[in-house]
Amino acid sequence: MAFGSVAHYEVMYYDPPYFLILAAFASCLAFGSAFSGVLGQFFQSRERDPQPLIAPYLGIVASAILLVGAGLQVFGIFGVTGYIVAVFFVGLLAGIVWYNLLREYT
Repeated sequence: MAFGSVAHYEVMYYDPPYFLILAAFASCLAFGSAFSGVLGQFFQSRERDPQPLIAPYLGIVASAILLVGAGLQVFGIFGVTGYIVAVFFVGLLAGIVWYNLLREYT
């Protein structure tokens, strides 16, 4: 293979997953809207069962992990490393928020 071939160009210049960033952002907005509606019902009910909050919250967390992991690839953290960092930070923040939500309102 010659130095200026197409295969060398593809390896040398990596395109970040811009579509994945947009899809994850749209998914975050959709799950956030669902979580907002369920959270409003949660605060209006007397028993305050956190079970209906789990699915939209996990959707937000999964979308945020994809968004941060793909966003890190824009800045040059390629491959699985960006997603490992995203799982760590988003998972840590999501755990803290979920703990405080349950501690404060149940």
